Amino acid sequence: VISNCIPLEITYHWELSAVTTTAAAAAGDVVFDVSPAVGAIAGSGSTDFDVTFTPRGVGAYSCIATFITDNCRPPAAVASVQFKGTCVPLALRISPPLLYFAEPLVFGEAYRRRVTLFNDSEALVNFDWQADTVVSAAGCCVVEPSDGELSGHSSIEFAVTVTPCINAAAAAANADIAGNIVSLHAVAHEALIEQTLACRMSLPLLDGARVNSLHLSVSGKAAGPTFTVSPTVLSFPLMAVNEIAHLRLAVSNVSRSQALTSWRIVPGTAPEAPNESTFIEFAPAEGALAGGQRADVSVRLAPTRVLRAAFVFKLETEHCMSPGYVTVKVDVQQPKVVLEQSFFDLGKVYAGGSITFTPVLKNLTRLSIPYYWTDIVTDQYSLRFGRGARGVLPPCGQCVADATFSPPSVLPPDAPPVQAIVSCHVKGVARPPAFVVHTKVVLSQMCGET
Repeated sequence: VISNCIPLEITYHWELSAVTTTAAAAAGDVVFDVSPAVGAIAGSGSTDFDVTFTPRGVGAYSCIATFITDNCRPPAAVASVQFKGTCVPLALRISPPLLYFAEPLVFGEAYRRRVTLFNDSEALVNFDWQADTVVSAAGCCVVEPSDGELSGHSSIEFAVTVTPCINAAAAAANADIAGNIVSLHAVAHEALIEQTLACRMSLPLLDGARVNSLHLSVSGKAAGPTFTVSPTVLSFPLMAVNEIAHLRLAVSNVSRSQALTSWRIVPGTAPEAPNESTFIEFAPAEGALAGGQRADVSVRLAPTRVLRAAFVFKLETEHCMSPGYVTVKVDVQQPKVVLEQSFFDLGKVYAGGSITFTPVLKNLTRLSIPYYWTDIVTDQYSLRFGRGARGVLPPCGQCVADATFSPPSVLPPDAPPVQAIVSCHVKGVARPPAFVVHTKVVLSQMCGET
């Protein structure tokens, strides 16, 4: 405050000497300022002056301000004031400076941690969070609040939310900390989260002048679901073409992440891939499996051709760390059965009598093939099967049947020779094996021969 002790108005201006400082201030920097710098004071009046101290670095500052009246010729110095000020560094810190997630994070889940910003100095500071560096990042990091101010000798707590995700389209290396997803560098269905967040500080009382930033590191690993399949090899028994068989397997999601799954054949794992939609089917073929859950899967085999191969199927899902695999082994043959003898000439058979012969079925494959013979009864004869009338042909084996041919007791005049074709019913054989029976029925010798 400057007071005018005389009744006359005086005009004035201020002159400031060069600043003496221990800081590395640049030449011409304005450190001290007096306002108003020029003006007039009424007679017997006074004026308040504002002195502004703007340090340019840490250190001590001083200068001499001289109040000069312009009423004299030449202007004369009336009073001198020494200005002194000291700038100390800001004492700001973040605790903890590192957020490390030791356990793998699950894609799609949000993880929240808290950090605290401490202002141990007297200055009021502004802050705002920005993504500083991103290295192999796979996540969305959000800090709340993202900006604001912090008074001296106080602290503020922040919530840092990390959501592991994969979105290669959101590919800014310096993603906005307000919520943009950063890009991914994935290796073996795992993603590293290594991101540095910068808390930029400024001094509102110094026209928003920036000061050093504080850094928070976020580190961890994001992982997708992991599956196990049991058994890993499904071996179907030896089958015939057009047969249907079912086997079961169990799929377990041993992670905490839910996933949509589907079965796909692995290309190049078999000499030829099935081209019929009903060849190998998984039921359910796709669906959602929550973390920690187990599901039973039915595998249906309906072969339509001869084949011996092993097919590898993969349980596909997005972001999977360890997918499930199962090998399906199939051995499909076409049943092939023949008769050892296809023509039986029984010669003469007396009326009212009978004759037994033994057709032999032979299995030319490694299949076990069911079969059966059907009795034939007509006006001219009956053909009945006894031992071996039905059964199962062993692999590469044979079965013998007893067949008895019986003509009637009374013959019509001029009865012609009998010739019949007899077929065997064999499972899976489109053209069943058959034999021909030829005979001549005659009267007994006691009655004479016709």
